[in-house]
Amino acid sequence: MYLNELFGNKVTQFHIKKDSCPGEKRDFANFGELGDEPNLGLRIENASILPDGLALDAEGAVWIADTLNQRAVRIAEGGEVLETIDTAPDGIFAVALGGHDGKTLFMCAAPDWDEASRKAETKGRMLAVQVKVGHAGTP
Repeated sequence: MYLNELFGNKVTQFHIKKDSCPGEKRDFANFGELGDEPNLGLRIENASILPDGLALDAEGAVWIADTLNQRAVRIAEGGEVLETIDTAPDGIFAVALGGHDGKTLFMCAAPDWDEASRKAETKGRMLAVQVKVGHAGTP
């Protein structure tokens, strides 16, 4: 099981025990303390990678919604950025792999985090793009 720690600045992986309970946990990708992450070519200098939504692919990498930097990012275990999809000016809040072959990356996009503004003027939208590696298991 994978868990995005949005304000923990990491993706955590849990082993699932035979009784279906979460067991041992470990970092899948750790971007350092907030404000102390490595320079990964971020849009905003010294900005955090805030992993929001997550989707696991068939090669064991994860797509994350990097809201702050207005992109979806495919990350390998250890944190290496394998691919990015720029969605500026919108931030991405959730991602999923699906479609008939599992190779469509769906992205929930919105211009900002301001819930009150989004209620007054709906500008959220769903984006979709084809990717090379399909989903793992059942999305």
